[in-house]
Amino acid sequence: MSPRTQVIGIDEANFLGAGLVELTAQLADAGRQVIVAGLDTDFMGRPFPPLPDLLCLAESITKTLAICMRCGNPAKHTQRLVESDDLIVVGAAGMYEARCRRCFEPGIPKQDLLDFAKKGTDDIYGLRSAAPFNPGA
Repeated sequence: MSPRTQVIGIDEANFLGAGLVELTAQLADAGRQVIVAGLDTDFMGRPFPPLPDLLCLAESITKTLAICMRCGNPAKHTQRLVESDDLIVVGAAGMYEARCRRCFEPGIPKQDLLDFAKKGTDDIYGLRSAAPFNPGA
C-alpha cells in the first residue's frame, strides 16, 4: 500500500473473518480512514461476525436498509430462499431477498405457492399433460 493512501474501502466484510478486525484497527491507528460495508446479521437474524466487533471499534456508523421484497417496508434482514445448513451460501439472484422485521422468517421460509403455480402450466393453458418424452421408443 502506498504511504499516500488515505482511505481504504472494504466491502462484503461479513465474508472476511475475524482477522479483519485487527487489520482495520491497524489501518485506523496508522491514520487511514477505513470504510467497511457488510451484513450485520446472518440468514437466521443472528449477529454476523466480524461485524459486531467492527461496529464496536467504529467512530461512526451508517446503517443502510433495503426494501422488503414482500411488503415494501424498510428491510433490515436477509432472507435465505434456498435450503442449506451452511452459514454462507454464495449465489446469485433467487437465493436471498431483503425482508422487513415482520416478513422475515429466520432460517428457511415456508414458500407458499400461488394457485397458478400449484396447478402447473398445463392446467393454466387448459392442456392435458402429454406422455413423457422417451427417445428410445
